[in-house]
Amino acid sequence: LANKDHRTDMLVGSKFFKDRVLQNALLLSDSSLHLFLQSHLNSEDIEACVSGQTKYSVEEAIHKFALMNRRFPEEEEGKKENDIDYDSESSSSGFGHSSDDSSSHGCKMSTAPQES
Repeated sequence: LANKDHRTDMLVGSKFFKDRVLQNALLLSDSSLHLFLQSHLNSEDIEACVSGQTKYSVEEAIHKFALMNRRFPEEEEGKKENDIDYDSESSSSGFGHSSDDSSSHGCKMSTAPQES
């Protein structure tokens, strides 16, 4: 992105995309879109997660990715008791899903109310 014109074009395109997505309520509720934008899961892992075939929910995948990419990591004593271990299985996505191990899936969408 050394070229200033290219960077400008990328910013304009990103803004256009964002504006179009934010105007469409159906897209805002699409779990696949949220995973695409808010995690590093590949398309196969996204589909598996959305269909409930993973050990983690959509919300958990996004939350884990957000925690992994914090600018200032939280201290050990500040961790919540209900943190999820996504590293129990190897995965290129880092979320405990191996794309060729479909029998180990099983997480459903989270239905528990969230604490504020």
